[in-house]
Amino acid sequence: MTFFPGRSYRYCEEITWREAKNFAFAFWFLPPPKQRAMFAVYAFSRVADDIVDDEGKKQEERLERLRLFREELQLALEGVPRGDLFPALRHAVDRFSIPHRYFYELLEGMEMDLVKNRYDTFSELWEYCYRAASVVGLITIEIFGYKSEKAKEYAVDMGQALQLTNILRDVEEDLQRGRIYLPKEGMRRFSVSEKELFQK
Repeated sequence: MTFFPGRSYRYCEEITWREAKNFAFAFWFLPPPKQRAMFAVYAFSRVADDIVDDEGKKQEERLERLRLFREELQLALEGVPRGDLFPALRHAVDRFSIPHRYFYELLEGMEMDLVKNRYDTFSELWEYCYRAASVVGLITIEIFGYKSEKAKEYAVDMGQALQLTNILRDVEEDLQRGRIYLPKEGMRRFSVSEKELFQK
């Protein structure tokens, strides 16, 4: 993509400032190209996440909207970005050579929240945490830059740690949505039942 999608970047920046001022302030200290790219990545994640968490819509409708969003992503990455969001995302992907698969994996993690509300093993939870958080770290380091391939391992581990922290913090909120991320094998090990969680 050779043109500069200024209007699209402004749209992404507006979303970031409206939805996550803490991130917006953090991005503010980056050089402008990296700052804009982070706005685009955040906006992409925010819009997709809002589709999944829209409890005013039935599960089938949310899955369909997520499917259409994925199609728009594919078009953008193939060189036909449409709408307010995707021109900026495509420009950022090209500018920083971000692997396309990371964005699909992120959407797969979000889709898991619609089709899976229990996890049997820690291995299953690891896969969810990777898609939901580690890939964000992998995208971010492509924008920030790194000198060693070891940085990718650190990005994955940091994403795992942050997502597990979120899971422990949000147990009650997730229960209200009918979700339990704590693996069944761990709950059995520590003699914790689903009934006890709902009674807290």
